[in-house]
Order: sequence, then structure tokens, then C-alpha cells
Amino acid sequence: MRRAAGFAVSAALTFATSAYAETMTPEQMVAVIQKLQSRVDALETRSRQDRADATAAKAELRAIRVDRGTRRDRPIHQTAASYAVASAVPPVALISKNAALIAPIVPPASSFDGFFATVHGGYQFGAGKQTQDTYFAYANPSAISGGSIGSSLGYNITSGRFLFGFEGRGRKMFDETVARSDTGVVGRDLTVPVYTACCSGTPGIRPLLPSEVGSLPLTYQTKTRDALSRDYGGDISARFGITFGDTLLYLRLGAGANAVTSKNRVDQTGNITCTAVNGFVETGQSGYSRGFVTGCSSFVSGSVARTEKHGVQPYGILGLGLEHNFGPYFARVEGAMMNHIDANVRFFGSNYYTTEVTGAVGVRF
Repeated sequence: MRRAAGFAVSAALTFATSAYAETMTPEQMVAVIQKLQSRVDALETRSRQDRADATAAKAELRAIRVDRGTRRDRPIHQTAASYAVASAVPPVALISKNAALIAPIVPPASSFDGFFATVHGGYQFGAGKQTQDTYFAYANPSAISGGSIGSSLGYNITSGRFLFGFEGRGRKMFDETVARSDTGVVGRDLTVPVYTACCSGTPGIRPLLPSEVGSLPLTYQTKTRDALSRDYGGDISARFGITFGDTLLYLRLGAGANAVTSKNRVDQTGNITCTAVNGFVETGQSGYSRGFVTGCSSFVSGSVARTEKHGVQPYGILGLGLEHNFGPYFARVEGAMMNHIDANVRFFGSNYYTTEVTGAVGVRF
């Protein structure tokens, strides 16, 4: 701009001196020169203003590049004074040059994480078979089968698609196995004299004294019932699984214990004994005597004896299950094998296996 102003002044002077030099008076020449000088001063002032505008525009452009979000709507061309004020204050970066322009993606929390509770029901199948014996009642613990109901509380942690968790379960069981036996002897028919070699005496016939015979069993019958049951139980287990969306496939490994009961009942009310016999004694000429019971004036019968023993039987559990979420709720089905260990209780003194199928519904919180 300075060059343009100088060129204009030079051209004007040349024109003035060449075209009007001969006709213009000195006063007119001074006026023309002053007018041209004013024009030059105006052009120089405009040039300085344009440089100030350019400097302010550069500052504004840098600010827009640093914080394009906050100054997007601000006009670029402003007065020199406002840009001077703006340029006097160094720009402040609202975003560090080292800051990530895109926030890191945080994966959503798994729907299996956290605490959960369930109610469940199932059925245990004994691996053995209960046999019945006429003379001896033996309850086989491996034949115990029956249903159960219970509840549980657990906690899960997931990492990617993998899950690790703990669960504690408690239940009431309704499983039992029963063995029965019934032994007996046909009773004596006292309408026919019963021979007894009991006596001696002089030849002839005399009454049989009760003291000569004592008690005489008439019938013998014993009914035995032997039952084994698992009453209450609980276990603590670890679960290892892999998720497929809202579905979980898991392995259970744990240990627990059951409260077990052994009950034995021996019913001998079918045993009938004559405690006061009626009869006669016959003695021959040789002195040989024979006693005959023909009736009974006093009877007694047997009683019922019961025994009951309780104990705790530990077990290990290995299971495989499947869960599916329905919002905060879920459903589960599981199959497991249990190894029951010697409980040192009558007829529970051996190891045996059972299998179990359970179903459950639960909620996560």
C-alpha cells in the first residue's frame, strides 16, 4: 500500500508540474500538493488498519483451530480495537494437545455380573436298587431317591465372555428308601393236645402243673422295617462358565453335606406265648411219663422296638448347567453327579453315588 501511495503521489506531482505548471499560481500549487499529501496520509492509515485486521484475523483463526466448538459462530472480521484486545490475551486451549479427541469405548457391564438369588427344585436318582428279603431287612443307601426344594445365593464376576462365581445352596429333601421283612412260624393249634416231655410220676393220669412246662410259644412273627433318608442338605460350589449373549454355559464344582437318618422298626406283636398251660400227665406202668398241653389260661404277646440314628454325610458335586437371562431374571437347568462319603451311621457306612436334575428361577441385583 505504501508503494501505491508513493506511486500516486509521484504521478500526481508529475501531472501537476507537467500539465498545470505554466497556468497554476504558487498558491494553487501548494493547495494541490497539500491535497495529495492528505490522500497519501489516508492511504497509509488504511494500510496500517489492514495490517492490524490481518493480524487479528490470524489470531482468530488460531483460536478457532484450537477451540472450534466455542468460537464457531464468531465473525472473522471485527474492528481493529476489538482484535487488539483479543490478541493481547493469549489463547487458552480448552483441550490439551495430548488429550484423546474420541473418548475410549467402555464395554457395557455383563448382565451376569453381581449378586443373584434363586429358588430351585429337583430330583435325585439313586444308582442302586432296593431289594426286599423275607428274613432280613437291609436298606440300601445307594437306592435313595426323591425330590427336593431349596434356595441359593451367589455372586458372579465376568471377564469378557468368561465367568467365575460362587454359590451357596440349601434344601429340604423328601427322599427315602425302605426295606421290609416279615418272618413267622405257624402257631400251635391247642385244640389238639400238644406233647411235651416234661414230667414224671406214678402210673396213672394227673393234671399238668404250669410250673412243669413254663412258657410255651404258640406263634412267632417278626415284621421289620428299615428306612434310610436324607433330610436337609447344603453345599458351597464354584462355577466356571462362558457366555453367549444372554445365555451361560457353566461347570459346577463343590462340596456339601446332608443330614441323614436311619430308622429301624421291629414289630413282634405277632409273637404269642402261653404263660399258664392246661393239660395232663400220663405215666405208664414202666414209669415213663408224657405230658400233654390242651389249653392256656394266660397269654402274652410281643412288643414293638424302634431305633433311630442321625448323622451328617458329606458329599462332593460335579455339575453342568445352562442359564438364560430375561432382563434381571433368569432360568436355569442343571444336571449333576454326587459322591456321598461314609457317614458312620447305621447302613450309611459306605460310599455311593447319585445323580440329580434341578431347575431354578432367579433374580440378579
